[in-house]
Amino acid sequence: GNQQVPAAWNSLSYSTLQDSLYQYTKRVLNIFAAKDLSPDMVQTGNEINNGFLWPHGQAWKSGKPNYNSFASLLKSAVKGVRESTGGSTIPVMIHAATGGSKNDSRIFLDSLLKYGLEFDVIGLSFYPCWHGTLADLEENIQFLNQQYGQAIMVVETSYQAEGTPPDYCVLT
Repeated sequence: GNQQVPAAWNSLSYSTLQDSLYQYTKRVLNIFAAKDLSPDMVQTGNEINNGFLWPHGQAWKSGKPNYNSFASLLKSAVKGVRESTGGSTIPVMIHAATGGSKNDSRIFLDSLLKYGLEFDVIGLSFYPCWHGTLADLEENIQFLNQQYGQAIMVVETSYQAEGTPPDYCVLT
């Protein structure tokens, strides 16, 4: 719910923010490479279906889509991964909290792909409390597989195993 620009970047212009994101991503991965460490995958943001680096990268601003700006920022992060030492072989994941919703997943991915974002893996969060049933998740994964043909991972989840769910959580 909170994807604000880090305080150190708060006063940067949009173009400087793009470059800072690229440089930071590339620099961190180059530090790893210099220590002979290579991540198996890089996730460019956590649960970013509403955007990241707000306000510049909000998916929606003032009730209007802002995916062009959002996708451009993501492309800077992906470019940083790809241009880092060994980065051309590191898969890039886009992670959304849309595990149980085909419609939300479709809107998110189509909106980013419209602006040319390239990535390798679709990551989903799935919390039954907010995202529906396991059947909803399965239906979404099948849809995503058929529609986009990319690897799909559930990368965040939890499940109420026992006891009474909290009042804010209605399991179906």
